[in-house]
Amino acid sequence: MFKQLNTKRLTGVPLNLSLVDQRLSAIQQSAPLVGKWLYWCNPNYSAATNKEWVEFCIAQQQLKTEFNFAFIGKKNQEYIGEARISGINFPHGFANLSYWVNASHLKQGYASEIITAAAQFCFEELNLIRVEIVVDIDNHASIKTAKKVGGQFEGRLRHRSRTSGQPRDSYMFGLFPDTLHAEIEAV
Repeated sequence: MFKQLNTKRLTGVPLNLSLVDQRLSAIQQSAPLVGKWLYWCNPNYSAATNKEWVEFCIAQQQLKTEFNFAFIGKKNQEYIGEARISGINFPHGFANLSYWVNASHLKQGYASEIITAAAQFCFEELNLIRVEIVVDIDNHASIKTAKKVGGQFEGRLRHRSRTSGQPRDSYMFGLFPDTLHAEIEAV
């Protein structure tokens, strides 16, 4: 097991089987809005698929090939969102950071807290020197959030992802220990 992440309002815990019901509910609530950007977040996302994913995440965490955190509200214990640290390249010191926020908690600053806490984990615990955030070119909220936390715009990546089976361009943002705005509610 690895460490818990904390912000002023959230606790980030390793994704685990005790969270499958809360996670599924959050995904079902979020599919109409968040699903536009996350291919897997859709109304057909099943309990079985959810459990399989969490089990996969646990296995990856044990192998230290990726780290998945569920962020729970400290005040009400609600499932606020997640961060996934994947594509870790330890020799060169970088990883990809993806995240999502439950649709019922959008536009409240939670994404900034989640990114900041997860990036600090990358820099302090994994000894990485770079965290990459890849954002669809039309996901204006995530573009704004990546900039807010100190992400440095690095360019447009042609056909970097797919949405509804169609290739989509994305923007790359780099986060670095000296550019991360750690004052954004991470403690």
